[in-house]
Amino acid sequence: MARDHVVGDGFPERIRIGALTRTFTPELVDFAIEEAGARERAVKSLPARLVVYFTLAMWLFTSVGYGGVLRELV
Repeated sequence: MARDHVVGDGFPERIRIGALTRTFTPELVDFAIEEAGARERAVKSLPARLVVYFTLAMWLFTSVGYGGVLRELV
């Protein structure tokens, strides 16, 4: 069984990602994307919702780096 990476305040990252998605629900994120006119246009683009969560998670996990943040999201 893999151990969770623990950051700053002692909470495993997966718990903090869960808190992020409970706070910023997919419906809320989709609404913000639509309001901003930022919906992805190409089929192969990264989904706009993933980009929003990635940006928010980068703010939470500043010491992990881009790769670590992306691993936590996918």
